[in-house]
Amino acid sequence: MWYPAFCMHPHHCFIALTTLKSMATYGVSSKSAVNASAARRDRGRLRSRSALALGHATGYGEGMPSRAQSSMADELAIRNLVARYADAVWRRDGDAWESGWASDAVWLLPGGKAINGRSEIRAGWERAMSRYPTVVQIVHQGEVNVDGDTGTGRWYLTERGTTIDDDPIDHLGTFDDVYCQVDGVWLFASRRFEVIALGTAGATRVGD
Repeated sequence: MWYPAFCMHPHHCFIALTTLKSMATYGVSSKSAVNASAARRDRGRLRSRSALALGHATGYGEGMPSRAQSSMADELAIRNLVARYADAVWRRDGDAWESGWASDAVWLLPGGKAINGRSEIRAGWERAMSRYPTVVQIVHQGEVNVDGDTGTGRWYLTERGTTIDDDPIDHLGTFDDVYCQVDGVWLFASRRFEVIALGTAGATRVGD
């Protein structure tokens, strides 16, 4: 018995033989069916080659994979920036915390206070940290949008710690960020911290 060339799997063979039997019932020759199938494959290849040629001629699709990969890499870099910020708070690492800011960045605090410039932002952070012997920021879900060398982001966070009076804190807040890319490195251009809820009652001291 004759078997089609594509009959490489038992399931495929069953389908092929069933098809051949059906064609024989209706008076269609196997040779004619195979020729028709080959013609359809040739037409499909021709259409694919034509579409590819059109894409090269018009430039459509060029660079799409690289742009997508670049966007994913940028978003990952920004998410790592946010994570390093929170990690530096817990470790009280001023150099690491400061390194995430652009030189002309703006830090926007509750009550409308704004601190301008990286060095002034560092000084303001050190004053704030002096009031909290222990503090940890737990960053929850966030959204990042990248547009070329700039981006925006919004994050929710819980801030827990202990004051200099040994009172526990447990705050809920948000960060609204603007990012900029400087020499290939993503930095904070501005970061606005807003408090959603302040809490101390029932809070657990960090380290207990």
